[in-house]
Amino acid sequence: MLNGEIKIREVTGFGDISSFYFYTTGPGGYTSPFRFMENLAAGSYHINVTDSLGCTGDQDIILMQPPKVETADIEGSETFYEDTNYIYTVNDQPSGSIYNWSIDGGEIWSGQGTTSLEVEWRTYGTGTLKVVEVDENGCLGDTVSFEASFLYVSNQDFEAPSVRIYPVPTYDILYIRGLENIKGNIEIFTILGQMVRQQDLQGSLNLESLEKGVYYLRIRDQQGNEIDTRRIVKK
Repeated sequence: MLNGEIKIREVTGFGDISSFYFYTTGPGGYTSPFRFMENLAAGSYHINVTDSLGCTGDQDIILMQPPKVETADIEGSETFYEDTNYIYTVNDQPSGSIYNWSIDGGEIWSGQGTTSLEVEWRTYGTGTLKVVEVDENGCLGDTVSFEASFLYVSNQDFEAPSVRIYPVPTYDILYIRGLENIKGNIEIFTILGQMVRQQDLQGSLNLESLEKGVYYLRIRDQQGNEIDTRRIVKK
């Protein structure tokens, strides 16, 4: 990665060094007569300095290659229904990285730059998510991709139910209608993808203990298939 730099700002014991001559050698036959050097490869560099009287000195500098940016896989539903929002996450450890997301076949609603993304798929085929991590040193990771497919439903297949979740926003009780005959579970996440509640699927939820803010509610059946994901607001 050619993004290292060496800047010679001073020579110990001297003030004005504008008349000094500098000669730097480095890996791959690199040479430079300048005090400021950019786009350098990792490796060992030898700097020779000559003052106006012909006196010389030298110093060795080693530029280290930063650790490779290793981005975790994207996690989320591999199938989707029409007009439904989904949350996808990268379970990396907290860091100063920025996550640049792109989507083919849908729209990003929120989460650009973070490890948790909300999207709405708008294709009847296969959609693709991609993310590139940029760490705090400006180093790029490899592009991580994820594909999801529209879930075709025939008359013999399970039909996606019409789900009503209200009131939104809510102060305490949230009601879920349309899933009375389905067994499953409910998961509630923060906008950063952290799960804060998980329980069996019921007709209502008491959110009084949650802090005020925006959350995501995900409903799954007993087989783990995602039925619906909604954004909710706790007042």
